[in-house]
Amino acid sequence: MVRAFDDHKLEIRFHDNVYIRLVIRGRITQIYGESATGKSLLGYVIKATENYNMNNHDIDYDVSNIMCIDSKDKIDAIKGMTGGLIIIDRADAFLSQEDVSYIRNDKNNTYLIMSRCNLDLGISPNYYAELVNNDGVIELKYEYSVEG
Repeated sequence: MVRAFDDHKLEIRFHDNVYIRLVIRGRITQIYGESATGKSLLGYVIKATENYNMNNHDIDYDVSNIMCIDSKDKIDAIKGMTGGLIIIDRADAFLSQEDVSYIRNDKNNTYLIMSRCNLDLGISPNYYAELVNNDGVIELKYEYSVEG
C-alpha cells in the first residue's frame, strides 16, 4: 500500500484512465480554472478511493490523511486535523472570511483550494496553479515561479 499524499506530493492512479501526480509547493495552493478542467475530479477520485478502501482488503493507495470538503457543513471537520492534505472544492461558494482566516493560520496541514476567484488566502503568486493534463497525467501548472 502506498500513501497517496506524502512529502508535498499527491500521487494516485484511479482505474486505468486517471493518473494524478501533483507536486504541491507550499502550505496553501489555490487551484483555479474553468469548468471541466479536473478540479472536481480530484475530489471524486479521493472519495472513491476512500470508499473502496473501506470495503476491500487489497488497498493500493492510503488516503487516510486526505480530507475533501465540498460544502459549508463539512468545513468544521478540518479543525483539529494534523499532518493532512485538505482539498476544498468550490471554495468560493461557501468559505467565509472566518474559514479563510483559519486556513491562513493553520500551520498543521496542506491545502489545495479550488476556486474561480481570489479568496485572500495571503499566498504569493507562486502558489496559484491550474490542473493540466500532461500526456495522460493530471498535474499542477503553477502560474509563476518567482524567486526572492
